[in-house]
Amino acid sequence: MSEYLRAGLRLVPPAVGWQHTIVAADVVLGDHGAVTGYSAAIGRPTLLATFPDHDVAPGSVIEALGKSAPHVDFRQSLHEQLHRAIGDYEPDQFHTVRELTSSIPDESARTLRQVFYQLMDLPEPDRAAVVRPFDPSELTIEDGIACAALVSAELSSDASVHVTRWPADVTSHHSALHEAADIHLVVRSDHPQRDLLTHAAILTHQNPPNDMHADQALAEIMANYPACRLAVVANSERTGVLRHRNGDTATAEVVDGPGDVALAGSAIHAWLASGRPWPTLPDKIVITHGPFRTSIQLSVTVPMVT
Repeated sequence: MSEYLRAGLRLVPPAVGWQHTIVAADVVLGDHGAVTGYSAAIGRPTLLATFPDHDVAPGSVIEALGKSAPHVDFRQSLHEQLHRAIGDYEPDQFHTVRELTSSIPDESARTLRQVFYQLMDLPEPDRAAVVRPFDPSELTIEDGIACAALVSAELSSDASVHVTRWPADVTSHHSALHEAADIHLVVRSDHPQRDLLTHAAILTHQNPPNDMHADQALAEIMANYPACRLAVVANSERTGVLRHRNGDTATAEVVDGPGDVALAGSAIHAWLASGRPWPTLPDKIVITHGPFRTSIQLSVTVPMVT
């Protein structure tokens, strides 16, 4: 799963954590496994990505799931299908799944404890059986960080840029995205895949060591990666320094909205691609990405000419 983790996937452990996840989910996309069945049984909008009918027992809860849950059409937009599953969900959609999952809802703790003590030939405690809630702190997610992205950045005004990002680790390098003129590759400098690093138009460096100045980190990026046109050194997630290969430099700070300074790199890339020179960059630029709006403050400098 390493490529997908580098694309931003958050991976839930297989044994503990799926319970917390389906309780919190807005929509579940699954297969013919038990977790997908439980998701539908507790009332979560549920879709099926795959469903091998020959592996499903007739009359089972999973067969009922296959008959009541929509199946994903991978020729269509997954984004739209997920939202449709939420919008079209009816409370009784998985009525049969829920009935087959348990004939004694809310009584399983009492019934199971009774069976366990009978099997051990011990007297059952006279207090009520405890149903312990799932503690969020017990869920330890393997949290992926997006390390490489194919980015489309389009100027919508003199101080506004629309950015769309696709995870480069799981997007074909021969896809039509690469053929589009406005697509550029943004990669973190610690990415393990060398071909992505050597083809990146923008390279980002996260939190340089205390003994390394931002100027040194920027210089090393430019020296080590000749294809890089713009380097970004992030002092934190919301502040950083950007330098073009010709020496033009700017500092950036995210002042409003979610986002990171790498967004500023893509905005500047779009600015320069439109034929506008570096010194004319605005003091503040608004970037829309997905449903978000991020405001970034820029402070531009140009190299001294002697």
